[in-house]
Amino acid sequence: MSWTDLNGIDTYYVEAGSGPPMVFLHGMSSCGEAWWQQFEHFAGRFHVYAYDSVNHGHSANSPRDEDEPDRTDELEAFLTAMEISRPILAGNSMGGATILRWAARHPGEARALVVSGMGIAEPGAPSFRTIAPIDDATLFLPIGESLTDRLRNERPEMYERYLRIRSTATRLEYMRNPRPRNPRTLSET
Repeated sequence: MSWTDLNGIDTYYVEAGSGPPMVFLHGMSSCGEAWWQQFEHFAGRFHVYAYDSVNHGHSANSPRDEDEPDRTDELEAFLTAMEISRPILAGNSMGGATILRWAARHPGEARALVVSGMGIAEPGAPSFRTIAPIDDATLFLPIGESLTDRLRNERPEMYERYLRIRSTATRLEYMRNPRPRNPRTLSET
């Protein structure tokens, strides 16, 4: 296991391979392990990285009395800590939004950008926090009801991997105690 300090947060990451740098950024309620298939595939030609964003995976949680961390600041800190320049950045959902904000701050600095499954919020649209409170029944629905006995029985390795990706203790704590949205991040979207 590898760790680095990003803006005062103990951050877990993995890396493999050699060649041009490629960094994978996961979505909300996920972690770097979500990229395992791409990681294995691209490590033969690239120096690949994936990290667990603050409040996700194995990385630490942000203090409860602070705003939601700026994920773009976190990406900048990761690239600096790993001494990465001209990266290929691949992001899904929250990771995709982070990549686009980073690219707006650093025009022309990426070798390539790959963005997948990123929704764009409309001004004034309700957030998931204002639609309904998150209770344990709702919180555990994605890892209970959506996983069938067939998956557990026929593909136990995939079942275990999915649980690791979606149900880490840091993420569960964060969902129970969400931080306010960061005004800086909101102004960039």
